[in-house]
Amino acid sequence: MGLLYRLRCCPGVRWLRPLALGLLLLPAWLALVLPATSLWAEEVDRIVAVVNDEVITLSELEAEVATFLRAGQAPAAGQAELRRSLLAQLVDRKLAEQKAVELGITVTDAEVDQGIAQVMARHGLNREQLERDLVRMGRDMADYRQALRLSLLQKRLVDLEVRSRVVVTDQRVAQYYQEELAAEAMEPGYHVLLLGLGWAAGEEAAAREEVRERIRGLRRQIVGGELGFREAARRFSELSSAAEGGDIGVVDPTQMAESMRKVIEALPPGEVSEPVETPGGVQLVKVLRRRVAQGLELAPLEAIQEEVRELIFQQDLQRQFGRFLEELRGKAQIRILLEG
Repeated sequence: MGLLYRLRCCPGVRWLRPLALGLLLLPAWLALVLPATSLWAEEVDRIVAVVNDEVITLSELEAEVATFLRAGQAPAAGQAELRRSLLAQLVDRKLAEQKAVELGITVTDAEVDQGIAQVMARHGLNREQLERDLVRMGRDMADYRQALRLSLLQKRLVDLEVRSRVVVTDQRVAQYYQEELAAEAMEPGYHVLLLGLGWAAGEEAAAREEVRERIRGLRRQIVGGELGFREAARRFSELSSAAEGGDIGVVDPTQMAESMRKVIEALPPGEVSEPVETPGGVQLVKVLRRRVAQGLELAPLEAIQEEVRELIFQQDLQRQFGRFLEELRGKAQIRILLEG
């Protein structure tokens, strides 16, 4: 499955969200922040915004629009409104980048190389396949490296300036459990978290056994309380759902492969499955809650406490980052020159 396909399958999100969630979200959003390419270079540029002493050009904005549309996302409003919305995101991105530079945050070439290696491992791609998918999106590796460098700068900015603002108490966790998870209307099905590690077709038995041992080790840490399932999925899963802490939402098991359906239907909410092998690798499953004919069954709080805490933390981190950007906007000199 190519990177382009996965990007098209991902719901549209603002560029801010991955910053709150960290580096593990990079594969799902990098294509949405890649800079302008030669596709737009032939157009005579003009300035559409000035952020402090730096400019945003029309070609940058048009590249954002093209990437948004190429990713299969339909604008909620017309083209003019889409451009204004994407320009606002470019302004916020520029402010964050300027703040990172002010604080002396840097990213080395070696760190960019490591990030690219993580992207390829996450999606089972080699260098040639990654470059091919980038070409399909009208991009090249230089664009991708620059986008990754910027995202790492932004993640470190969040860690330095925003993360300390977020504190999630046990009381908040219990309140969220009762008022949100237990009370929220849920369609019939199973609310599932997945963590998966993959192997290549034809990979040797010894290599596959290493993957099995890795996931067994992760399961021991999760069951032993050393690591929450969401955190483990975000840090280690090679599935596209890693970006959301493994959360694939409410699913109908009858639409899944029989081996996975049997596991999900038999798994009590709150427990972690034994490793489940698929043709492409091995996975762990956790059911948070399920609605069947007998009604809603929710995992006990103690069984999903860390998952709930992580969910609240990420929501709060997103809100705090939004406030941080408001502070930056309030101190900045911003001129919007976009016509129409």
